[in-house]
Amino acid sequence: MAIRREAVALEVLRGAVAQKVETTSLRFIAEAVGMSTTGLYMFIQQGTPQNRNYRKLLAWYVQERRVAGQEIDMAAVQASLEMLTLHLPARQRRDVQRKILELIGDVIPPPQPPKMKKKSR
Repeated sequence: MAIRREAVALEVLRGAVAQKVETTSLRFIAEAVGMSTTGLYMFIQQGTPQNRNYRKLLAWYVQERRVAGQEIDMAAVQASLEMLTLHLPARQRRDVQRKILELIGDVIPPPQPPKMKKKSR
């Protein structure tokens, strides 16, 4: 099933994954996301995930924010809406998502890419 890649910017997902890998391990996060270690490594290194892996990353992102008790931002809302409306035809999906976002847009902060630590050499 086709998924809208701009639902959540790859940079937001990539930053969240990279930040979590820094505090745990690549293997642990790959397992949590449901991707191969190599696939997740390639994603962190600016690779573009396939649709199936993008859906997995969206689901992981929403779950991770919930488990971590982080504030719900627009990226998490958009990821949730994309997964919730995935069964709808593309045009109808956009209309439903737009209407929901109009209702909640004023109370949800815009997405902010996580700050990544610079590695020392």
